[in-house]
Amino acid sequence: MKKLLITLAAFTLLAACKEVEETPVDNTPQKSAVEGQWNFVSLNQSNGSIKIGGFEVSTYSSVSSEEQGTFTFNSDSTLSSSISYTNEQTVTTAGFPNTTTQNIPTTNVSGKYEFNEAAKTLKITTSTGLAQEGSLTTLSADTLVFEYPFELSVTQTGVTTVTAADAILKLGR
Repeated sequence: MKKLLITLAAFTLLAACKEVEETPVDNTPQKSAVEGQWNFVSLNQSNGSIKIGGFEVSTYSSVSSEEQGTFTFNSDSTLSSSISYTNEQTVTTAGFPNTTTQNIPTTNVSGKYEFNEAAKTLKITTSTGLAQEGSLTTLSADTLVFEYPFELSVTQTGVTTVTAADAILKLGR
């Protein structure tokens, strides 16, 4: 009887055990959320400041329109863009605003990018060395919004002019 109970217990244990199915491992590299081609939607700047020799001489803001072109983020972390747009900029100097409109001709840029999906940050470095780093405030299948501090410093004849603003680049698919 003891043998029968042991055999029955062993049979019950074996019957209760299921074969574990192994899930095949997919070694295909995963496409990052920014990878691919994006259409240029807008480029706006706010809280702009123009300083000459360290003194703020003007403030500004700008809004794009008539945007054309694309940005392409490749799987090897390279990027390229070819865009054109109309830029309307309002510069205020000594309390007097002046609004101008400028057509920005097609501009081609190449470089590299670093995307941190967990932190939702993006760093773009052009082939000329200009780097912009900021946050992806929106990233979905059809919308990418990149917010970054823009700063450009130019020194001519010993005088440095610094232009800085908060920039928002919007792309769509």
